[in-house]
Parts: sequence; C-alpha cells; structure tokens
Amino acid sequence: MIDILKKQFNEGISYESYLQQSQTKAESTEPVLFQEYYPLNLKRMKRIDKQIPKLNLDAVAKVKLNDYKMLVISEGWCGDAAQIVPIAAYFAKVNDIDLKILYRDKNKELMEHFLTNGGMAIPVIITLKKNYEYINHFAPRPKPAQE
Repeated sequence: MIDILKKQFNEGISYESYLQQSQTKAESTEPVLFQEYYPLNLKRMKRIDKQIPKLNLDAVAKVKLNDYKMLVISEGWCGDAAQIVPIAAYFAKVNDIDLKILYRDKNKELMEHFLTNGGMAIPVIITLKKNYEYINHFAPRPKPAQE
C-alpha cells in the first residue's frame, strides 16, 4: 500500500492548482461533467479561504505536524469538497504539511480503498507519515452521520 500511496501522492496537485483547474472548468466552453456545479463550489471555496484567517484556529496553528503528508481525493464539482478541502489546505499550510490533491474520477483504483459505506463519497483526506505509510483517513457522510 505504501508504494501505491507514494505514487499517487507524487501525481497529486497543489490546492492552488486545484482552484485554478476548477476555475478553468467553470469557465470552459467545452462540456465538462457537472459543469454547472463548478462556479458555485468555486465561490464557496474562495469564501471559505477568506473566512479561515478570521477563525480562532490558534490551537490548530500550534500543532506542528510537519512529519506528515495529506493526500486528498476530491472533485471541483462536489459540494462537500467545496466546504472541506479549503480547511484541510489551510490546516496543512499552517502546520507545514505537504498536501496533494487527486481527482476521484481519474483515480478510481485508489478511491476503491477509501469507500464510504460502499460509495465513492468525497472528499477523502488521507493522513500519511513522511515515508507514505498510511495513518488514517476521513471521508464525509459516514453512516452514523447520515442516520
């Protein structure tokens, strides 16, 4: 599993690239899957990015976890991702954690390892050690939360 996670992590993109690619898809004149959701979710992510510095995240900023990496599986059209990925990116930034994002629909083999109740719910935030060893992961809408 470490080899798969290392390979996938190294193929990931930065949060800034993720935002830029979402912007490109939102403005595209070519058909894009779920294109109608990109503009709304881009606004959400930008709004959250502006609001995060106003939050009281002193405790988060004091936790230095730079011995870790975060791999996020996401898509720009996903409403849950629009709410969670900016916060994960900020957390990674203030804690000097290397964060990379992969697109779910281009990485289905990896996604199969992180299904939520049998579904491909995103975002999935995977925490790794520096050597790419899996620690844990978070995915939205686990069964108890849905109930």
